[in-house]
Amino acid sequence: MLERDELQLNSSLSQAINELIQSSKKSHKEIAQDILNLSENYQNQASTTPWNSPSTTLAYLSYFLPLNIIRNTAVLNEMVRLNLASDIEKIIDFGAGPATLSFALSQHKINAQMICVEVSKEAENLFKKLPKTYQGPIYWKDRFPKNWSHNKTTLFCSYSLNELDQTPHWLFEAKNLVIIEPSTQQAGRQLQRLRGELIKRGYSIWAPCLHQQSCPLLQHSQKDWCHDRIHWQPPDWFLEIESHLPIKNQNLTFSYLIASQTPPPEASKDLFRLTGDLLKEKGKTRIMACRSSEREFLSWLKKNQSSEQTLTSLKRGELVSVSVFEKKGNEIRPSEFTKLSHKPN
Repeated sequence: MLERDELQLNSSLSQAINELIQSSKKSHKEIAQDILNLSENYQNQASTTPWNSPSTTLAYLSYFLPLNIIRNTAVLNEMVRLNLASDIEKIIDFGAGPATLSFALSQHKINAQMICVEVSKEAENLFKKLPKTYQGPIYWKDRFPKNWSHNKTTLFCSYSLNELDQTPHWLFEAKNLVIIEPSTQQAGRQLQRLRGELIKRGYSIWAPCLHQQSCPLLQHSQKDWCHDRIHWQPPDWFLEIESHLPIKNQNLTFSYLIASQTPPPEASKDLFRLTGDLLKEKGKTRIMACRSSEREFLSWLKKNQSSEQTLTSLKRGELVSVSVFEKKGNEIRPSEFTKLSHKPN
């Protein structure tokens, strides 16, 4: 299991995409323009990918596919840390695209039976042209299967529920549920509301939440939303294309939930999930953190700050353990704290 800033693409997939870029005879600047056109299509029409265009395909492969794989890999990383991934026997990936999830699963050597639900035949054909990194069986469906065993099934929905007008009934039938959505305020708060519905229906939230209480960002704020930020290591060809784009994605954001019909182990009361970015304020440094329905901040007064290097290493989405602290209003002022590693012991 990699640290959150060590995530990267599978080398054989990265090489294959680079070869497709080279064979296209397009410059990195031209591909960047195709990426902007595809991004505009997503934003203005909220539609699925127009796979029938060669320019679209190359733009998707060189930009959107790598980012989606890294997001999926990061969430799977959390499932592995929680020992929830070992429970995966069957996977349904709704809105699978070119079996994007399979490339993330292969990073963790998970080879469960996988059903890709994808309406586009072109996306399935595209997957067959990419290197085979996933060793488990993959089956393709153009609609959600009617008869499926949900006893041992993990349902993945990555950037797909936001394309539906209403929440489908089958969402509440899987044993394990993983939802990944854009890090926008609208998508993030909508996912936080869905979290409450899942809890009412008997699900337990395993991540990113450390509790089953109401969401503090919904309860105490009209604007805040929960989203994660990870740092990954893009290949050189990605960086060359990205140099022609207005947005840089070496810091990658997304909103997510991991839920299960099985209750999680009780989280330590010392644990906090960082749900904000580090803020330098007059006389102190703060970062929003979550452990309950209270909206709280970890806070260090300037005169009592730990080493500057330790503080600046704190990043949104990480877990920290705070064993000794003083509470002042909504501020937790630690005497000492430990940032949890994602690497195995």
